[in-house]
Amino acid sequence: MQRTSAVIPVYNTPGALLREAVESVLGQTHGVLELLLIDDGSSVPLTLKEDGNGVVRVIRQPNGGLGAARNRGIQEARGEFIAFLDSDDLWLPTKIEKQEACLDADLSAVACYTRCLKSDGFYGFGPYPPMDVHERDFIASLWSSQFFPPSSTMVRASIAKQIGGYRTGLGNGEDIEFLMRLLQIGAIRQVPEELTGYRVHPGQLTTNAYRKFAGGREARRLVIQRCADVLTKAGLSKKQFWDAHRSEILLVYYRRDFAAARRLLWEYWLEHPTDIEVFIKSNIARLPPSWVAAFRDKTANSES
Repeated sequence: MQRTSAVIPVYNTPGALLREAVESVLGQTHGVLELLLIDDGSSVPLTLKEDGNGVVRVIRQPNGGLGAARNRGIQEARGEFIAFLDSDDLWLPTKIEKQEACLDADLSAVACYTRCLKSDGFYGFGPYPPMDVHERDFIASLWSSQFFPPSSTMVRASIAKQIGGYRTGLGNGEDIEFLMRLLQIGAIRQVPEELTGYRVHPGQLTTNAYRKFAGGREARRLVIQRCADVLTKAGLSKKQFWDAHRSEILLVYYRRDFAAARRLLWEYWLEHPTDIEVFIKSNIARLPPSWVAAFRDKTANSES
């Protein structure tokens, strides 16, 4: 019996990548109940034909971003489970089978994820926690660094609908905010096999450091406002809530992406004016590139 609705948001995705994504869904050892292709206002409307038995459905809507497209899929889904797949990623054949079994084995779990392929052209995410990880350690690790993507995630449809899907307008940060609200209800489990292929290629949102971390900042702000109980359960004090974001934007600086770093660090300092290190680095990042590199290297050597 087919139990899972697969949701693929599509926005101007190259045809070859989209075909591979679709084929990886339709080639599962446990077939999906339906494949919902949400055409999120592509400049050229999606022409993929729906099949005669109703498994493949194409739904077009005005462009609203990944979160809005996933939300449309959540609204339309008829399955017991919902599995998300970005249109440039792919699944290995047993992904749905293994994830359905995982959620059947643990009724307290609201969602589960698989590990990601580590090979040329794919990003492996991680590091992944052990299978017996304590809930507080899992939450703390996830807050520090999101170690799996939406394409590896399966969620109980009733829970996704209950919490209202994704908060839109947060860019790359929509994922972590959604997961933290899930954790207010139940656990997120791991399928410890590499069953998701997360592609790495030019043009991805995550290649733009400023957009990525600015969106992540607003998502973290929402989590702190609305899901502080989850963070407290992880053993984090209020003073530590922003440590993860601070580490992320300092890493942008140390990777020499100074154009993004100067904005991220300055905006962080405006909200945390007692952080002298961030203030100094935000000003260093405004200097000419050759000076910035010299200051950056000198600072890194003095801190090591």
